[in-house]
Amino acid sequence: MHKFLLTALLASLSTSAFALFPIQTDWQANHLQGKVKSVISHSEDNPESAEGEVVTNDVRQFYNEQGFLIKTEEITQESEYSDKTTANYRYDQNNRLEEIRFDIYKETHGRLYHYQENRDGSGIILEITYVGKKPKKPNFQEDYIKRVYDKDGKLISEAVYYAKMIDGHAKKFHYKDDKLIKACDFDDNGKESNCETYRYLENGNFVNNTSFNNGRADFTYDKNHNELKREIFDLHGKLEETLTTRHKFDQHGNVIESIMYDEKGIWLNKTTKKYEYYQ
Repeated sequence: MHKFLLTALLASLSTSAFALFPIQTDWQANHLQGKVKSVISHSEDNPESAEGEVVTNDVRQFYNEQGFLIKTEEITQESEYSDKTTANYRYDQNNRLEEIRFDIYKETHGRLYHYQENRDGSGIILEITYVGKKPKKPNFQEDYIKRVYDKDGKLISEAVYYAKMIDGHAKKFHYKDDKLIKACDFDDNGKESNCETYRYLENGNFVNNTSFNNGRADFTYDKNHNELKREIFDLHGKLEETLTTRHKFDQHGNVIESIMYDEKGIWLNKTTKKYEYYQ
């Protein structure tokens, strides 16, 4: 519907045999309230205001009693085209994510994870992707994604490596008072550029400022990372578009309905969610 898409930061799903890597559940990573067992969501574009094809998206997420994802199912419908993806999650005895296995039609691929812990509590997670059968001896030394965490479990850097060299995507993350304040691209020499910034308001909301090819955008979120407002600016800093999103919540504080509106009050996209909770 809109040319600009927000890229969310990848969350840490780690712990350690040495009691390192402070653990974050998927309940926490997805900002869910209460002991959620499953979430069923449906998103659809307004056919009267959509630019191009109308897209609908259905997602089902299933969590275990410890708060970790065990399965997701996603169906995207665009015109006559439909795409279904199923993902199954596997963990080790320390609740560290070991594998995500994706099934798309008759094709299968997956991601494998390897953990390197340091005595001071910091560590590294390596991720590789495979297609078809899972490799018997995974190679985490050639093509991989490397994520570095500090002793508090905060993501410090993330980079994609090809043949042991940084290839394209590489970011560093900066914090103040345990809050993310800046995320920057960096090159092989460590030089930073294209920084996104995060500004926190007194009411608990925060603003993410990011740039893209034709300008920049400011996203305002509530304390649980629900988008409230999106302002898009051109290359000269002129405001081009303002989109607002209104939410409804259940008794636990989880979003059950989100509707995005343009400046004229016309709805553009609607998402509804249903939750099942553990007793």
